This record gives sequence, structure tokens and C-alpha cells, in this order.
Amino acid sequence: MTNHETERLKQLCSFSVEELAAFINRLSIANDEVGKAVDLFLLRNDTKGLTKQIRNRIAGIKRSTSFIGYRHAGEMAEKLNAILEVIENDLLPSAPLEALRLLARFIETDGPVLNRADDSDGMIGDAYHRACRLFGSASTAAGQPQEAEELFMQLREGDAYGTRDVLYDEAKSILSQEALQRVIAQWKFRMQGEDFNTIGGIRIRLAQIAESIGDPELHEEATLAGRDKDAYPLLALDVAKVYLASGKPEVAMTKLPSEGACRHTYDRDAMLIEIHKAMGNKDAIAKIYWRQFEQSAHPLHAQSYLSIIPEEERGTALSRMREVVKNGSFSAFIRARFFAETDDTSTAAEIVERHGEALTNEFYGDLLDLVKLLEKDHPLAATILYRANLESILKQAKSKNYGYAARYAKKLVKLSVRIDNWKTVTPHEVYWKAIEETHKRKSAFWARLNGK
Repeated sequence: MTNHETERLKQLCSFSVEELAAFINRLSIANDEVGKAVDLFLLRNDTKGLTKQIRNRIAGIKRSTSFIGYRHAGEMAEKLNAILEVIENDLLPSAPLEALRLLARFIETDGPVLNRADDSDGMIGDAYHRACRLFGSASTAAGQPQEAEELFMQLREGDAYGTRDVLYDEAKSILSQEALQRVIAQWKFRMQGEDFNTIGGIRIRLAQIAESIGDPELHEEATLAGRDKDAYPLLALDVAKVYLASGKPEVAMTKLPSEGACRHTYDRDAMLIEIHKAMGNKDAIAKIYWRQFEQSAHPLHAQSYLSIIPEEERGTALSRMREVVKNGSFSAFIRARFFAETDDTSTAAEIVERHGEALTNEFYGDLLDLVKLLEKDHPLAATILYRANLESILKQAKSKNYGYAARYAKKLVKLSVRIDNWKTVTPHEVYWKAIEETHKRKSAFWARLNGK
């Protein structure tokens, strides 16, 4: 609750019951949704009446056929959440079994609702995820009855949109220990005859349940189904993750796919680092960070390496890094970025000045990040970078970006007066005449530059 909402609540509490009741009644008459909320509120001590009203609301949502456009998806999500608020706060504490049944009905509306909705932002889907979590809470409160198992299996068969994924995360709350074992045994049997690549099949759901209950062996069995981990490296990484989460880092290490099996090693490295952290192997982590740095020369990898080695070794390590970057086959931009971000802006500027043409194809956002580090003390290098961005925008000829081009052009003027030695770079006056000639027909750019 925000400070404003808290203050408003305090002010409302200063009014008499009669005044507030009259105010709420007026609102309920003027606004249909408020009226529905008031009707439910008045039934909060009448379990039978409240259950009937909620059931009717759910049925109405399921019957509706009107399309829910993108702009109205939020309103629909609010309507769904309003029902869930009542179930959670007014029904579940006193009648959890009724709440469980209503939540099952509610969850079953996901197909009819999403069939007629543009839920690009996922707000409607989030409401159904919330309902699945409440389903777990209601079952636990009701003592995990046999009916919960029946409803769980019923809901599993109708999951067309994946909105019920949370049910499998809540399996331990929904099902009694005996029911959970029955479901696992049944699904292990059904899994044997299922196509391994079935999307959303029994195998996938069983793996999800296994992860939620912390059973890494069952998760591995369901995820890989006896297949070679190197043939399915991404699945093998999931298996390792669950073993690690279960407090078994040594076993997790054995479940990793080989480095050669991974098209991209980043995910494997990230998991390997987490495993070594759990095992307290700082030296092994440092080796991974160093390898990543040698491959990329990225400042983040450099920082990761420097942060894990002893402080007294960092100066020597940074010198080694600079040698790696100087002698490696990295692009001019990568080398300049590394030196600039490790406070050697002079070397970075020298690279930019010597290899300016090679920078013209770099992403403009990366060039802007680099120029911010060089602009203060190295105007010639900054000029080269601003020119690269200016020329890229003018070449694309997209008028929506001309405001940026005008900004860079003005930067070039200010930088030019600070440059005494242009070295091999074309001086500003000559350069600008060429720009004027080449892009003279881009009237929208010149208008932006001249403030029109």
C-alpha cells in the first residue's frame, strides 16, 4: 500500500459507519463492478450464498463470447483477480473445500477466456497462475482430500494454454503423500509409451513435479528418460540444476554435458560456476572466468576474474589481461572498450584513432558507451566515434533518428575546437563540407540541425 493509500485509509476511518455505508452504496449504484463487489462482501459470512454467487460469476465468465482486445486485457485480469480476492479472503479460511471446488471451476475458464483474448502482456495468464497457487493453499487447508487429487487430474487433462503449469509446482501442497505417489507411479507408467518430444506431455509434467518436491533422481528419469546427456545438453543442464538445488553439487557435476556437446558454452559455464560455488572451489571458478575473458576480452569477465582472486594478485592479473588484449585477434572496438573500461583511456583512444574505419559497422549503442569514456580527455577519438554514429544514421535515411544525428553533429562542432592535431583524421571543416554535399537532400535532418 502506498503512502497516499495509507493516508486515505486513515481519513476514511475518521468517518462514521453510516456515512461510509451511504458512500459505498452510492458507488455501487453508479458502478456495476463496485455493485458486484458489494454484493459479495455482504455475503462474506454466508458460505452457501457466497459460494453460489461466486459460482455464478465464474459461469458468466466462461459463457461470455465477446472479444477482449489488448487494451482491455488488464480490465479482464482485474475482474478475475477480484473473484480470487473474495475466494482467498472470505471463503478459503472458513470453507477451504468449497474454495477448492470453486478454484477448479475458475481454472477451467482459462481456455474459454484466452480463446477470445489478446493477452500479450500476460496479465490474464498471471491471474490463472495465482488461482493455481490458491488451489494448493485451499487443498492444504482442507487437509489434502481425495477430491483434490481428482480435481488435479481433471485439470491436468485440459491444459491447452500452459496456464496451469503452476499446478505442478504446487503438487506437494495439493496432493497428500499417498496421492502424490499414486500420481508419480501412474505418470511414470504412461511416460513409457509417450513420444519423447511431446510438448507439455506427461514426461515434462512429471519432471516439473519432481523438481517441486526436490527429487532429483525422479527429475532426471523424467527429463532424459535414459538418453545420453550429450545428445540433449540443455536438458542435461536442467538435470544438473535440480541436483544442485537439492544440495548435491558433486552429483550435479557428473550430470553436466561435455563442453563439446554445447553449441553455446555460456549456460554450461554458468551452471559450472554455481556448482563450484556450492563446493567452495574458488580456484576452479577463477579458471572459468579467465577462460571466458581470454575468449571475449569483455570487461565484465575481467571484473569477475579480478573479484575472485586475492587482492594482492589483481595488479599483476590486470597487466596479464592487457597483454592478452593487445596480442589477441580481437576487433578494434573490443580492444578499445577493454582499455577504456579498465581506466587506460589513452590506449583506447590510440586504438580508435588508428582503426577508425573499422568502427563504422559497430552497433551505435556500443559506440556511445565507449565515447562517454573518451570524450573528456580524448576529443579526436570521440570525434571518430560520433562521426561513425552520425554517418550510420544519415546512411539509413530514417527521419525518426535525425534528432540523434543533429545532436552528434553539434557534438562534433564542440569537439573540433579542442583538437590541435588531427593526425590522419580529416579536419572538421573539410569533413563537414563532404557531409553537406553527400546529404544535402535530407531536408528533415537539416531542419532538425537548425532547430526548425
